[in-house]
Amino acid sequence: MIHRYIEVAEYPDSAIELWADGTSLPYTTHYRYPDVDQAAIVENKRLGHVLGIAQKVQALRDNRHYEGPSRTMSGVPPGPQPVAPGARRQRQINRLDLERAMRQSPLVTVSDDDPTQVVPHVE
Repeated sequence: MIHRYIEVAEYPDSAIELWADGTSLPYTTHYRYPDVDQAAIVENKRLGHVLGIAQKVQALRDNRHYEGPSRTMSGVPPGPQPVAPGARRQRQINRLDLERAMRQSPLVTVSDDDPTQVVPHVE
């Protein structure tokens, strides 16, 4: 689509359609901040602890991308959304936040004698 005009159509129901040369263009949106869900933690038994830590760190993240700006047709001009208390941008989450999340979820292991018994991991 080099050197071509692309029309963006915004509909009252917030749907967006891209047009070029009189035809609708297929497109997908890229989700920049994926989250770890509980099903992934349960499914990956060996990685469950690490995925749980990742989930705690992601809870600190500013998730304003879920809401997105208002569209033109809704009558409200786009503007910045308020930041949730305690939320920070992705690049502001650092090593200290990771260490804090690791301390909050202690590592546990399964006992060799009784697989149903979970004991704290000691090095």
